[in-house]
Amino acid sequence: MDAQKIPHYRRIARQLKQAIERGELAPGSRLPASRVYAQELGVSRATVENAWGELVAQGWLERRGQAGTFVSERLIPQQNAPVQPVAGDEPAAPLPFQLGLPALDLFPRGLWARVMGRRLRTQTRFDLAPGDPCGELTLRRAIADYLRLSRSIECRPEQVLITGSYAASMRLILRTLARPGQQMWMEDPGFR
Repeated sequence: MDAQKIPHYRRIARQLKQAIERGELAPGSRLPASRVYAQELGVSRATVENAWGELVAQGWLERRGQAGTFVSERLIPQQNAPVQPVAGDEPAAPLPFQLGLPALDLFPRGLWARVMGRRLRTQTRFDLAPGDPCGELTLRRAIADYLRLSRSIECRPEQVLITGSYAASMRLILRTLARPGQQMWMEDPGFR
């Protein structure tokens, strides 16, 4: 992507992250005040705050109230030597806050295996056929009931559509609303 098309706050965040990775900013070191840093860079204070906010969310920086913003002390130091994979029973743990991935360590695998085994043993040939493209009817009924009771939204199960992911939902919505070749704008839809 062209560097000019990347928002200023993302460029600042990337430069700070690279400085931390190179060891130029040590864990625990204090960053200058956002107002001072913004003046040095010739950008608005909000731009610096957005960059720092992104790095705080990623765990690179931490805010300590009136004391200021610091490089996180919980960072794992980078090793120059390549890391050799360790053979083991369990694959590496997924990163926290990974999009679309629940807390796998809390998942009841034993219970899931028993329920799935029981369900597979009682399946008929019709259960293996493709399902309703709008989603399972019992789930759509439950969602319609929930919307009616909790949100006072009157809708029928036929008006509820279940998709496999956020991206599939966005693709379907955009294809429905936009004509071919038409351009649309949307506010930060989520991830890249």
